[in-house]
Order: sequence, then structure tokens, then C-alpha cells
Amino acid sequence: MMTFAGLREFIELLDREGELARVKAPVALDQELGAVCVTSLRGRGPALLFERPGGKEIPIFINALASRKRYALAMQCEPQDVHREWNRRVSQPLAPAQVDAGPCQEVVFEGDDINILELPAPRLNHLDGGAFLTLCCHHSRDPVTGIRNVGIYRNQVHGRRTLGILSGPYTNFMLQQRKAAGEPFPIAIAIGVDPRLVMAASCPFPFGTDELAIAGALRGKPFDVVKCRTVPLQVPADAEVVLEGFLKPD
Repeated sequence: MMTFAGLREFIELLDREGELARVKAPVALDQELGAVCVTSLRGRGPALLFERPGGKEIPIFINALASRKRYALAMQCEPQDVHREWNRRVSQPLAPAQVDAGPCQEVVFEGDDINILELPAPRLNHLDGGAFLTLCCHHSRDPVTGIRNVGIYRNQVHGRRTLGILSGPYTNFMLQQRKAAGEPFPIAIAIGVDPRLVMAASCPFPFGTDELAIAGALRGKPFDVVKCRTVPLQVPADAEVVLEGFLKPD
């Protein structure tokens, strides 16, 4: 089984395995991209890499884990072994290792230079209320215990520096936030991460579980993380995009 490290190598692996289609033509972000995706899914098509979504230079990678074969490639095991390997690996979490620097901080925008509107945020479905950043890994910490959490939520784009989030009251994210409901709640949103973190962050583990440690177990190697620049959190060093901010009390 071919090994890989990080999202970019995973994309290369899917390409070699015939499990990736590169969409080079510009595709409209308002529903057209979503229509291509659902048509491909219904035909059991490959993962899709839109190289110029909405005419922007930042690509969108989608349907990455939408087949048993691609999920097994991400797990680096045979398809029939996914469940057994999952259970074996997550029984031995590997805590992340902090490093001094990483690719996710090679280009930094702060203050008035921040413009979320530059990111390709699609409106995938006709009843969506707007454009959304999807499959976003939200990093947070319990303000009392300090326990880390990584969860998957999508974010509606409201402006240059404002996102919306839908998180039910039962989620770890909101349970953490309510412990200091009158204070700004630090969040770091990582987009474009190793697929094994997406796997871990989307699973309903017991409260207190460190999804980054679970993701390390799935990979068989601890994740490298870096300190955020403006919030007291850590994020994967090789994330493609990191948004740092706060959930405001008001």
C-alpha cells in the first residue's frame, strides 16, 4: 500500500490510482459546482479537483472520501480491512507534536488585509442561504479543563471578516463555549488538511477525546502542530488555510 503524508500527497496518490479528475475549466460557485459533484457521486465517479472554481486561483478538492476504495487509500489498508484497522489504531492515540513553524503560516494576513471573500466558497444547493466554506476543522479548547476538540462544521460567509456557524447545543464545541459564555471564544478553522484528521473530526467520539491524537493514530505518526498567531490554540502545520478568530458573545 502506497504511503502518503498530508493532503497534497494524498491528492497525488488518488491521481496515480485513477481516483481523481482534474476540472481545469472554470466552474461557477453558485450551484454549478454542486451539480457537477452530485452527478459524479451518482455515477460513482472519482474525487474532483476544481482548479479554477469561480475563476479563482485557489482550488477546491471534493468527494475525497466518498468511496470505500478512496477511504481505504486514506487509511492505507485494503478496503475489507478498514473497520478492523480503524478499531485497532484508535485504541492507541498519538498526541500531536508541536513544531516551531509550518507551511500554514508561510503567508499571513492580519487586520484590514483579511478578506474571506477571496476564498472560493460555493453555494452547493439551491436552498442554501448563501455561500459556505465546508468540511472545516474547528479547533477549540475547553476554557475550564483545557481539553482540545476538533469538530467538522460548515461556515456561511457573511463578509470579509465574518463567518456564521451552525452548531447544535449538544456538540462539544458549544458545550465548551457555554462554560465561558460571556467571553469571546477562541476558534481556529483549518481548511485543506490531511484526510485522516477529517475522518477523526467527523466521528462522535466521547467528550474529552483529542481528535488530533486519534488522527495521529489513524496515520501511524503524530501530527505536527504549530501555535496560532492570535488565539491560544494549535493547528496542523501543513493545513492549506487557517482562519483564526472568536465566537463573540453577542
